[in-house]
Amino acid sequence: LFTKSDEARLMANTFVEEPEALNEAAASLAKELVNSAYLWGGKGWDHNRGEFTSPDNIKIGYNFWNPETQRVEVGAGVDCSGLVMWSYNRSFDPQTRFLDSVIKYENADGQFKHNSEQISESTLLPGDLLFFDFDGGGFIDHVAMYVGESGGFDVVNAANRARGIVPDLKDNLKQISGFVAFKRIAPASVNIAVSSHSPVDLVVTDPDGLAITPATTIASDLEFIREIPGELYYSEFERGADGKPIDYVYSPVLKPGDYVIEVIPAPGSSPADTYTLDVTSSGATVTLASSTPIADIPTEPYVVRSAPEGIIKVIPAQVAVVPETLNLSQKGTFAAFIEFEAGFGTSVEDIDPQSVKLQGIAPVFTSFADKKFIARFKTEDFAAIATGQSVPFEITGMLEDGTLFEGKDEIRVIKVTPPPDPSASAEFNGVDSFLVAPSTPSLTLTSDFTLEAWVKILQEPAPNQSYVLVSKWEPTQNKRSYLWLYQKTAAGVKQLTLCTSQAGSSFVCVAVNTGFTSLADLGVNEWHRVAARFTNTTPSQPALFVDGQNIGGSITLPVPAVNDSPFTIGAGRAASGTPFFPCNCRMDDVRVWNVARTEAQIAEDHLSELSGFEPGLVGYWKFNRNFTDSSRNRNNLTSQGVVFSGDTPRLQRVTRRGAGE
Repeated sequence: LFTKSDEARLMANTFVEEPEALNEAAASLAKELVNSAYLWGGKGWDHNRGEFTSPDNIKIGYNFWNPETQRVEVGAGVDCSGLVMWSYNRSFDPQTRFLDSVIKYENADGQFKHNSEQISESTLLPGDLLFFDFDGGGFIDHVAMYVGESGGFDVVNAANRARGIVPDLKDNLKQISGFVAFKRIAPASVNIAVSSHSPVDLVVTDPDGLAITPATTIASDLEFIREIPGELYYSEFERGADGKPIDYVYSPVLKPGDYVIEVIPAPGSSPADTYTLDVTSSGATVTLASSTPIADIPTEPYVVRSAPEGIIKVIPAQVAVVPETLNLSQKGTFAAFIEFEAGFGTSVEDIDPQSVKLQGIAPVFTSFADKKFIARFKTEDFAAIATGQSVPFEITGMLEDGTLFEGKDEIRVIKVTPPPDPSASAEFNGVDSFLVAPSTPSLTLTSDFTLEAWVKILQEPAPNQSYVLVSKWEPTQNKRSYLWLYQKTAAGVKQLTLCTSQAGSSFVCVAVNTGFTSLADLGVNEWHRVAARFTNTTPSQPALFVDGQNIGGSITLPVPAVNDSPFTIGAGRAASGTPFFPCNCRMDDVRVWNVARTEAQIAEDHLSELSGFEPGLVGYWKFNRNFTDSSRNRNNLTSQGVVFSGDTPRLQRVTRRGAGE
């Protein structure tokens, strides 16, 4: 038999120069099975012991995986290709798995095409093979083994269920209609193999679109055949460490492109069971899943890409491009939201932001929120994209460790020059202009709330000066509730501030300044989307946002008081009617919510106008040449010296419908 050095050469796909010892050992084993039973689907591998079993066990019965019933049964014998696999692989090493042994193809056609080479009759040696195509269809139906002159026979033939394993003669068999060739065992070509360890089945699709599943079978009375001949082969007669079959899908050909692998729970498996998924090619193994719960099997398939440099893992990403209609004639930005399913074993926080591209174009800004990676892109960068009702947008990128990810979404792309824009913003003079509405139950915020607005500062506040953005705050009569400010401190530090008062007299404020983040500086003549969120937890926690990014806020604030102070935008109003902290700015798309919006919601909606019917939206002012509240509550504003400006943040005018509309 082979030495250890011979074994090493076999693993490297360099066959031994002098194979007689192995051939003769295989022939000797085959002869021991003469007059034994024929077992359909039997390959001589004892499923429970994890080895190609002994001749005595073949004769009396061993634990084999019955592919027809999909369970372990006791049976005696082997089928025709099982005789070849068992005799060679047991002679090589009984306990070596078949993909690392001599015979890697468990059926006659695979052994003919990928595990042997043609020889002439005159060069026959013990252990050589005779192949047959009985129906002339080009598919090998049967194989028998030449064993040399053995006292009246020279072939061992696992004929069929009725005849069993019988002694036979080469000279008779070569005359049978359907005899194809004499061949000798040669190094098997397996260029890619997918294996799963656990109670799952596989569906593998190669780059040409050929797919093999557990149900891919070829009808035959002689063998159990589960293959796409010459392309993909499916095996599960071996047992894993967990006692369940190992599913293998393998191929003699490594094609360029993507191999798509679906994992399907096997019958009887539980959500808590785990699986491992590996792909091997040219000695390199890529692990796609490791001890992953069946409950986390992703809806997207696993992907391995065959490239000149080898096989590469590609993680499928779930991508949502917002808005769903993109007008290339409009300026502004739009967003792509990226998520990974748990079954891929990674997080969006592992993404290298510098690698992200949409249609090959880099984003202008990226952030993380609610387990999503958010990338924003300039609309004008996509001017060359074709228009259509369903245009695919592909995201590509890498994780920090170099692993690729890809994902797609389809959106409507149009190129429509809009009519003269009716949109406008509200301009406040920084002296005595503001907008006011009387106190209403809907604007009396006594629990979770969120305030949002587009703001363009026209003149930077002086040191120790404040600008009111939104307020329900009357200080002269101690009717304070909530107050949202942009300020410059005496030291010249700019900051966003949110204050609340529970009693109406004393109050607490949280501020995030430029000493903590440069985002707190709104600059001059720059549109920025700002938001303030109050969450009524214990303790109550606020958060301030600029351009969709959470910039902080960790001081506990009291729940706002209930009082009849007026609601104002652009300045506060004292009981006398005098404004305080007037804002020298323009504002647009101001929203008041009686819910604490998530970071993803704040980031997602700020690029589009709303319908006004969204749940939790209690006040919404678009300032499109009017001061009307577009929410259900009709908290219309009265202007005190506020004028309209055609300067707006260029929102996407694609209204998203809200619940209940």
